[in-house]
Amino acid sequence: MIQSLLTFLSGILNELDDDLLEDWKQHALQVELPLVQGSISVSAWPGLCQHLGELPPCVTAQELRETLWQQAFVENPTRAPGHRNFRRFALLSAQMVAIGVELESEKVELLVRQVLNLDRPWRERRDMLSGILTAASVVDRRKVVENLDRRFEQHAEIDDFEIVCGIAEHIGVEIPPDGAIRRCALRRWALDTKRGGALPVSRLSDFVDRDVAIGEDVACSLRQRGRVADAALLLSKLPNERSGEDVDAW
Repeated sequence: MIQSLLTFLSGILNELDDDLLEDWKQHALQVELPLVQGSISVSAWPGLCQHLGELPPCVTAQELRETLWQQAFVENPTRAPGHRNFRRFALLSAQMVAIGVELESEKVELLVRQVLNLDRPWRERRDMLSGILTAASVVDRRKVVENLDRRFEQHAEIDDFEIVCGIAEHIGVEIPPDGAIRRCALRRWALDTKRGGALPVSRLSDFVDRDVAIGEDVACSLRQRGRVADAALLLSKLPNERSGEDVDAW
């Protein structure tokens, strides 16, 4: 509905000459929109801003944040289940990025904690968090991923692993290079016989990145598949005296 109205508006504006168009924009910004701003869905503001070139002076980032919260969590005319409110908030907050509305750190922290505690499949929680973090600062994104990495190291919940990998792929947040999730992902990739496990050992050793635990697991997998020489070579590149003993044993 909103998109149809914006398309209709765009068509009308394209028919106006420059002077009339500028007059219309100023009248909309100064007079019309302030009268109805409270009843406008937050999802409409990015499109309106695109057509008008700016937001009305009365529409601030803080007001949009409050309206976003109100329309996502308080106004629930369809009595939808609670998890849908978080999904709706994620979609709306992601749209706010286009007009420079970023979520506050304390709200990001609260929402992330609540989403993680939802009794929903990890894919749904990943998508909700991705939308929320899209509207968060870079610092807050990194903080969330780092906290999830520590949580995974403590509890080894596979959902946390999948959620972080999904967030990293979707919005480009770097997984902590020395964290538990990266080590787990690297081990999974290196042990996959169709991925890392199919590489020549010279390249595979670069991906193992001198991690002894991963290297020994991968070497064992190589040996089981008959690549005994490759397994010994991989072990010889690991920074551990124990690895040298394993090479002799193999």
